[in-house]
Amino acid sequence: MRALAPVLLLALAAAAQPPVVPDFVRMRKFKDDVASRIAQLKADEEYASKPDQEKMLLAFEKGEKMFGKQPLTGVLVVKTCLMKWADVQQAEPTEAAKRVLAKLPLVLNDRYAKVVEVPKDRKDISKDLLEALDSEFLHVRSAAFESLKKIYRTEVGFMYVADMNKKERQAAIENWRKFVRKQK
Repeated sequence: MRALAPVLLLALAAAAQPPVVPDFVRMRKFKDDVASRIAQLKADEEYASKPDQEKMLLAFEKGEKMFGKQPLTGVLVVKTCLMKWADVQQAEPTEAAKRVLAKLPLVLNDRYAKVVEVPKDRKDISKDLLEALDSEFLHVRSAAFESLKKIYRTEVGFMYVADMNKKERQAAIENWRKFVRKQK
């Protein structure tokens, strides 16, 4: 019986709740809150370090309607990220440009292929992507080709291969143009 008394007292002390104190937080919850806040701050810092083109693509992916002070459309995203961005329009794209080029077909797939009703601006985007099929840079041609295949849910490449020379590409690009014209 005497041996049980100290064990019982220890058990009671371990199970005891502190008195109700405003703003009291248990250490375990406090550590979780701090870890969560640190993760959020790191994510915010990483996002802030991204170039505007990548931020635009991420905003488009989330379905936001505006980017800065301008309406966020697929045409704007494709032109900005694929056609006008200096980091993409060079022989060796930057790391940020590589991330955008890899993500662009996936984002366009989500916005234009995984929907019940075809968005009205799909053909406008396709025109820019068709133009990019004839880019002088292989990585731009590859991203445009993958984007077109994703948008139209086709694995058929219409005999287009991104690493063809300029003359060989022309017939395949024309096949793509005919296909896009027939679509809604």
